[in-house]
Amino acid sequence: MIGKRRATPSLLLILSLVLVSFLQIGIVKAESPIYIRADGSVEGTDKIQRDGNVYTFTNNIVNQSVVVEMDGIIIDGVDHLLQGNGTGAGISLAYRSNVTIKNIQISDFNAGIGLYLAYNNTIFRNLLVNNLAGISLMDSNSSNITENTMMDNENGIYFFSCYNNNVHGNSFINNTLHVFDNVWNNPWLPQLLSMNFWNNGTTGNYWSDYNGTDSNGDGVGDTPYVIDQNNRDNYPIMTEFIIPEFPSWFIMPLFLAASLFTIIVRKKLRRL
Repeated sequence: MIGKRRATPSLLLILSLVLVSFLQIGIVKAESPIYIRADGSVEGTDKIQRDGNVYTFTNNIVNQSVVVEMDGIIIDGVDHLLQGNGTGAGISLAYRSNVTIKNIQISDFNAGIGLYLAYNNTIFRNLLVNNLAGISLMDSNSSNITENTMMDNENGIYFFSCYNNNVHGNSFINNTLHVFDNVWNNPWLPQLLSMNFWNNGTTGNYWSDYNGTDSNGDGVGDTPYVIDQNNRDNYPIMTEFIIPEFPSWFIMPLFLAASLFTIIVRKKLRRL
């Protein structure tokens, strides 16, 4: 009991600092979008650094979104946060091709990543949390969506007249709907418009509501995960894909709390 009582102040300190961090994020007013212009320039922030065709986050970006107007680029969040205020798209790709979006935690948007009439793009190893749709594709085809985590969204992926997209190696966790397709509500639309690929021939996706078994222990479910009559994951994986790095917005409050606690303890020890 003594040990538990002594640990309580440090736990409260950590929780308090984390709460303050979240409150500070929440009260920031919305700002104008960030643009990656067709000429390659960046407008609206100093937190994205350009090196050739690679655009790298240098810090968390809060209450702003990113609009991409250039093809053939890589946007690397290096595990930083892109957080919205519940509206718009975190990163918008309209009429874009050959754009790679990776290593970003995106939360609190209507769509974490939104593609409209976009082709041959790559969405890789992002964490999409608490959005209306983690990834939204409208009339967008032939994109690769791999090793992302869609968690606690209203829709993990939202399709509007999309086909021939490759979706595998992702984790769909506790979304209200893991996948939604507008074709389901519009039976007069051609079924071709809802046919996408949910595995690469050996590896599918992790689905938190999959209730199948893995009798041979190879990490792949024995039965398909059925999405609809035209879409099924024939190789559902049994273990969720975890992005190994903690996001920096989470680590920083804990680091500050630990540092402050260490200082307090040292001062107390010196008095003894």
